[in-house]
Amino acid sequence: MIIKKLFTIGGVGSLLLSPSYLQASSSETAELDVTAEVVAACNVSTSSVSFGDYSFEEVTAQGSIDVQCTNGTEYAIALDGGSSGDVANRHMEDGANTLNYALFSDSGFENSWGETEGTDTISDTGNGETQNHPVHGRIDADQTSPVGNYQDTVNVTVTF
Repeated sequence: MIIKKLFTIGGVGSLLLSPSYLQASSSETAELDVTAEVVAACNVSTSSVSFGDYSFEEVTAQGSIDVQCTNGTEYAIALDGGSSGDVANRHMEDGANTLNYALFSDSGFENSWGETEGTDTISDTGNGETQNHPVHGRIDADQTSPVGNYQDTVNVTVTF
């Protein structure tokens, strides 16, 4: 019985020390290419220009256009004429009644914001982060629009 146990232990030992188990296995290598193409892309969001109450006095308000474009992407922001269809003569409507207003790219109300690239649009270059562009609005004094709730929707176009 003792001999059998020695033989079994010796048998296992001889398997572990066998030259076929001590040799390194073969291997192959290859390269794995990983690629991506960063493309020009932009996201746009807005916050409203809310004038509040109007009663004969000039009223100003500010909204914003937030643009996030891939780093290095040049873009231009254009605003259409809203319901009037004319960037130089924008108006809000309440039924058939209108209330005139204007939108500007600067707080001094000197640069009207429109849709002609290179003339009255805003140009910038994306940096990958959200870039804020204030929209300055003004309702001129002494308009005689009837009491009502006036509204307009201006389309924002970001071209890149």
